[in-house]
Amino acid sequence: GDLFLSISNTVVQAFPSDSMMLRHVNQRLAAATILSKIRLPQRAALERPALHSFQQLFPGNCSGAYRNFTAGGNHDETQNAIDSHDVVVFSSDSCPFCTMACEALDAHGIAYKKVERTGEHRLGLLSRTGKGSVPSVWIKGTYVGGCNDGIEPWHGVLPMLKSGKFKEMLA
Repeated sequence: GDLFLSISNTVVQAFPSDSMMLRHVNQRLAAATILSKIRLPQRAALERPALHSFQQLFPGNCSGAYRNFTAGGNHDETQNAIDSHDVVVFSSDSCPFCTMACEALDAHGIAYKKVERTGEHRLGLLSRTGKGSVPSVWIKGTYVGGCNDGIEPWHGVLPMLKSGKFKEMLA
């Protein structure tokens, strides 16, 4: 949508004479946009080529392990959100796993900030974790997965609450 158009316009401004590069990036971003509607575990691996193309074009916007994506400005809305509270949950109102994660946090009396995931957030999360899906839960700036899992075996709100790891990370 809007983010795709914004990135395309940035590419046009940066490479006005390189229409082949623009076509390549547009194809990758269009594929990533379509893939964002697919809920498959393999989706993150399928999205990486679009992000990789963007990172090759704009290396100054992609640096560091956590602060590595800025779309269209000098600030990064995703990192601002991550930094805004000890526990941050990127969420979507239509996601049942988001609801389960938030209800579990409520049941354990854990305060959190719920952030509705936007297109910019999706790309920002993807660049940080390899996953653009929700829920995406962060404790004091550290990614801890979604509702049931993440990129580490111990990730996920429900398993971490059960094991005590969630509260341990908050201490």
